[in-house]
Amino acid sequence: MDIASVSYGDIVYDLGCGDGRIVIEAARRGANAVCVEIDTKLIGIAKRNAVEMGVSDRIEFVNDDIINVDLSRASVIYLYLTSKSIERIKHKMLNEVKPGTIIIALDYGIEHLNSAAILAIDVNNKTYKVYVYIV
Repeated sequence: MDIASVSYGDIVYDLGCGDGRIVIEAARRGANAVCVEIDTKLIGIAKRNAVEMGVSDRIEFVNDDIINVDLSRASVIYLYLTSKSIERIKHKMLNEVKPGTIIIALDYGIEHLNSAAILAIDVNNKTYKVYVYIV
């Protein structure tokens, strides 16, 4: 969230949100967020986590395939997906988002798209690559 300077007024989409940690952090910083997750069990966990953190009112939970979700409201999109999944949704993302939207991809970049930055972050003794794109 620091990378995109997420704050009030932002709408953060996490595509494949899992347990909701990214959207919860975005909501804690004042942003509205959309948690997109196809796995019903994981979306339930994300909802419970958001309630426990007191931010569920700032998060929309969408239990669906990413390909079916309108991304046009996003100011920031976060994704931690495989290269194959990113390739599947790349054109959809680029066609739907507005200019200036920040896309943050963890570990897997978006082919044929120039990144604004590639960073390395350490979390619990593991190093991740973070690709940052500005549409």
